Amino acid sequence: MSKSIQQIKQDLLGFETVVSALAIELQDLYRKYLNLLSKSAEKQLVLVTYQICTQEYPGSFLKLSLQSRENLQQNIRKLGKQIGTICLQEELTSDSETTKEADLSIDSLLVENEDSSAEKSQMRSHKPEYWIEWHQKIQRTINETFESISKQANLLLKEAEILPHQLPEKIMDMAIAAENTDSPIGGYPNMLNMLIEAEENESETSDPKITKLTAIRLRLPEIEFSDPNLSAIGNQIRNLLAKIDKIRKQYHKKERQLLRAEAESSWRSTWYEE
Repeated sequence: MSKSIQQIKQDLLGFETVVSALAIELQDLYRKYLNLLSKSAEKQLVLVTYQICTQEYPGSFLKLSLQSRENLQQNIRKLGKQIGTICLQEELTSDSETTKEADLSIDSLLVENEDSSAEKSQMRSHKPEYWIEWHQKIQRTINETFESISKQANLLLKEAEILPHQLPEKIMDMAIAAENTDSPIGGYPNMLNMLIEAEENESETSDPKITKLTAIRLRLPEIEFSDPNLSAIGNQIRNLLAKIDKIRKQYHKKERQLLRAEAESSWRSTWYEE
């Protein structure tokens, strides 16, 4: 005999209570994580720029005037500061899929979520699906931010004539945006290596020349790996999300039970023996 409708609803409320407690812990972890991530990413941007200027293209860097070197370094530092304050294109705590311009930075993300959480608690923020989607939106925004910062850093290097001009911007942008979670063995973190084929002249008999080109590509796994504290919190977040996802599956199963029970009740309410 199936459970009563009231009992199933109580089970659902029990799941929601657990999710609400886990959500508080999740927000606290993400607050710490995003603060550490901003600082670590800023540091990694400087380090990979240093590597490109001194190890990959030292000749080009040495050709710069003292003023040009200082300008490049200052611009890279300014760009690094933007990682924690860059405006997001999407309101991560909104239930709507509509994107809009917002003064919502990575550092202030969780603050805004806290401000709106009281109102949303009566809607869907107590359900496991909400927090899984919330996490996914944050991850997308982080990756989009790193992609944008990487493009801007490479443009600064190209304008300073550190990166060679034969580096096609479209190809570089596609490589930066590529979903590739594996890093080359022995490769430098957050660095993108490409092989570009180009002919030295227009002669049809000339052999194509393969040129190795290097650029910046900030990547979340590499930045997290470089910071043990950041990595530890990242693991805690993933473990917590695994718990929420497990509850999500149980919650959906319980919701199906409720629908069946309500359908059975509805059938019985209108059925009569002739």
